[in-house]
Amino acid sequence: MERYQERYQGEFIPLNQLELFKEMETFIGATELTETIFRSDHASNNLVLKGVLGKDKQRFLEQIHATITNPILANLRAVYKGGM
Repeated sequence: MERYQERYQGEFIPLNQLELFKEMETFIGATELTETIFRSDHASNNLVLKGVLGKDKQRFLEQIHATITNPILANLRAVYKGGM
């Protein structure tokens, strides 16, 4: 994050966890893909989603919505603090 702050002189404001989930919901909801493999299983992703857009899109949206409305029950990963 420091790299972005240096480059953009403090203009970079990272999203909080709720904002990230809402962004993911918007992104997946807007897709019109049928056979694209989607993974959000990197250590830095708190909400793990794995599947194929098209076939699993509705499940993804339901899981994201459930996470937004009740994050305590969402079985989220701990926040990753790794560096680059």
